[in-house]
This record gives sequence, C-alpha cells and structure tokens, in this order.
Amino acid sequence: TFLISHAEDQLDNDSLRRFRAGVDRRAMGEPVQYITGIQDFFGRQFRVTPDVLIPRPETELLAERAWTFLTTIDSRPSTALDFGTGSGCVAIALAAHCPTARIHAVDLSAGALSVARENAVLNGVAERIEFRKAARWKSANAVFIAFAVLGRLADGMPQPAAAPAATPRMRSPPHPPGRTR
Repeated sequence: TFLISHAEDQLDNDSLRRFRAGVDRRAMGEPVQYITGIQDFFGRQFRVTPDVLIPRPETELLAERAWTFLTTIDSRPSTALDFGTGSGCVAIALAAHCPTARIHAVDLSAGALSVARENAVLNGVAERIEFRKAARWKSANAVFIAFAVLGRLADGMPQPAAAPAATPRMRSPPHPPGRTR
C-alpha cells in the first residue's frame, strides 16, 4: 500500500537493496514477520526473530481467557506462569491487563528470553515480569502454556490428566508444519 501511494517517490540505493532482499527472502518462503521483525498481538507490537515462534491470532484467545480469569478472582494478587514464553506475548499481555498479577515467563531458549525481555521493555511492562531460563522440562509439559493461579481453577479450562488440580493448563495452538523450535 505504501509503495502504491508513494509511487512517485524515489528509493535510495540502500532502501532499494533492502526491499529487494526482503522480496527474495519472501520468495524463498520466509514469513513476512521474520523479514520485517514485527508482529502485532492484541494491538501491541512485538519483535520477532527466528529465535521465537510468530504469535498467532488464536493465542490471543488463550491470553484473553487467562486475564479474564485472573481479573475475576477475588482481590488476592494472582500469579501466572507463561511456560515456553517465546516472544513473551502472553506474559506481556497478562502484565498489561492484570496490573496486580505477578507474571513469571520461562523458556529453554536464551535467544527467546532475550527477545521476550526486549518486548517487555518495548511494551512498558518489563518491571512486572520475571524472566527465567529453564534448564529443561519434560516434553509432555512443553506443549502447554501453564497458568498457575494460586490454587484456583477456571471454569471450563481444560486440564491434562497429569496436571496437579491447582494448576489450570491450556494448550497452545499448533504451529504450521516445518516450523518448530
């Protein structure tokens, strides 16, 4: 849209080189979000790199359900754990929408944690999230984004059979074939 509305504008050599490089990367199948380095999530901008999965619209539903639950429980401060935080989009959305909640964001990848920390700063919630690198976790738990909510269960939140009763868990949507971390 920008190029069409500014068709009379001349691109300098560096801009033309970057544009052509981006077109080449896209032609090779690289996602636009990795080319631009940006993805929106709940109206906020997040930096994305190949160190993290690209936040998906379906994940917004998960985040919304979590903060709805966190803000409807009684006046006690809540604690949320974003396990496998990646870009930090869920933890950051929770921090932004639940000002009294304590948020913990955990990932195996140092690269992902670096991106998540940067996103927390960009979105003004860095002081409200504790980031930790996990040494490792069981593969069965790696597919879940876990929300530990002070011994309370959200109505209708699915739980895997192995989960402790006090830890509501929601499954993260699957990612496209060929993109794993």
